[in-house]
Amino acid sequence: MSVKAPELSTTTISADEFHALEEKVYRTIELLKTAREGKAAAERDASRLRQQLEDREEEVETIRNQMVGLRKEREDVRGRGMCELVLAQLPAGGGADDGADAPAGDGGAVAGDPAAAEPGEFGCRASG
Repeated sequence: MSVKAPELSTTTISADEFHALEEKVYRTIELLKTAREGKAAAERDASRLRQQLEDREEEVETIRNQMVGLRKEREDVRGRGMCELVLAQLPAGGGADDGADAPAGDGGAVAGDPAAAEPGEFGCRASG
């Protein structure tokens, strides 16, 4: 059995062709380095922006909770203001009407009347 040796290419490259090929390889390497640096910078920026977004989302949530609390407080204050107006319109003695013309047994109370309601029933607290 005889073994044939592979034929070697006898193609020769001139020095100028080799130099041009070598320059292309160096340019490709530089482009790759630049692309990797750009990618690393973009990843750093993305990471920084993600962190900023998380921080802003936490701030938004905190502000949203504060806003809800302030709206509730505003409604409470408005409610108290209305109660103070109703209480200011009542006679100082708690009622000048002695209930003489009211049906017996209810003491002159009218359903839904804030003056006849139990203290705090309508969210009003007697001031003073």
